Amino acid sequence: MYYQHFGLSGPPFASGASPAPLYLSAGHREGLAALQWGLREPSGFTMLVGEIGTGKTTLIHSLLEERHHGVRIVPVSNPKLSFVEMLRVIAGQLGIAPAANAKLELIQALDGFLAAQPEQVALILDEAQDISDDTLEELRLLSNSQTAGQRRLQMVLVGQLELARRLARPELRQLNQRIGARALLPTLRPAEVRDYVEYRLRAYHGDIRSLFRRGALRELARSSAGIPRRINVLCHNALMLAYAQRAARVGAAHMREAARDYDNLLGGAAASASPAAQFAQRGRGLFFKTAAVSGLAVAALGTLYFLAPRALSTIYPAPVSRAAMAAANVAVTHQAESAANQMPAVQRNPLPPAGKAAVDAATVGARDSGRSSETAAPQAEAKVQSASSAPAPNGRCRNRPSGGKRRTYRRSGAERAGANRAARRANGRYRRVRPRFSRARGGGRGGAAGRHAEQNCAAAQWLCGN
Repeated sequence: MYYQHFGLSGPPFASGASPAPLYLSAGHREGLAALQWGLREPSGFTMLVGEIGTGKTTLIHSLLEERHHGVRIVPVSNPKLSFVEMLRVIAGQLGIAPAANAKLELIQALDGFLAAQPEQVALILDEAQDISDDTLEELRLLSNSQTAGQRRLQMVLVGQLELARRLARPELRQLNQRIGARALLPTLRPAEVRDYVEYRLRAYHGDIRSLFRRGALRELARSSAGIPRRINVLCHNALMLAYAQRAARVGAAHMREAARDYDNLLGGAAASASPAAQFAQRGRGLFFKTAAVSGLAVAALGTLYFLAPRALSTIYPAPVSRAAMAAANVAVTHQAESAANQMPAVQRNPLPPAGKAAVDAATVGARDSGRSSETAAPQAEAKVQSASSAPAPNGRCRNRPSGGKRRTYRRSGAERAGANRAARRANGRYRRVRPRFSRARGGGRGGAAGRHAEQNCAAAQWLCGN
């Protein structure tokens, strides 16, 4: 086996609760002392709890290997037994022959034996966290038959941390109050992990420096969490892996692989399967992942399909095709033409503000000269026609004929004076209106003068029928 390859006299990390070789850390020494004290505890009850695999059963076996004067130890390792079955086991180990196997006869036979013997009897109940509540209550009542000065029966409860939690419940508070000595078995610290491995190797003529690298010991302390049972299993598997690879020492990679196989058996089986099985398994995993992602994508797209148009319609208008726009233009044109045909002639071509001002000015001038309104109206309309064909007040009128070129008209001084007089009569203001020409190159539209010129030009074009 592998221990012969590494020069060992035997398997140093064999699993089991054998007391040899027994490594006692500081916590284990306290646990063993608590068990020894529980053999003569005045209250009659002692409790030792610890994590799984910390060595509680090993300490019990170590206690049984020793001889204790004046005490007979009776271990009970099966917590699933009923109270009557436990009495039968106790009677068989003490050599008691009851008259019958009934509960009452067994209790009377045990009381008679304890009264006749000068030695004390200590019951060590291992895995006590699995004992039923009724059995625990029966054990408490069994201890009541002993007086304080003549107590001959001791009970030591050894179990996992769940035992302390169960005893803290209200229904077991009477038994919990009877426990006089309590102890907790801790896990090993990282330094104690190394000492534990070294102690086990020395027991089989091995050296830790020649068999384990420092990285392997650090990985062991991290992976084992200080539990001796896990330390034994991981060191055993790491030595097997190093032996299979013909390695002289155990490295960190061997320890990590041993921890991975120990914690994830299914993952290790998948890794050791054939390439075809690995490919099929990866394919199934990829298929399920792809199906899940596809389902989420379809659900998201369906949500957007129903919700996005409603949300976007409040922000952006819906796009209109060219055909729809053309149809709308045609409909609007027909409506405008029909409305124009139904309107009177006066409402069809209303005068712009400039034409109205010219008609008002002509009417006022005619009234001032003493003529009647009937004769002034035709003359005002004639002036409006002449004003529509005249240049704009600012000296420019951008009227594009069919040739496409711009033509600029300038007024004379008499025309400007007449325009000023008409404006003063129309507005009732006596100020001189001087046209301001734009300084832009080529007669462009510059400033407010350019805007006024465009307005006057538009009015003139409307009056001319353009």
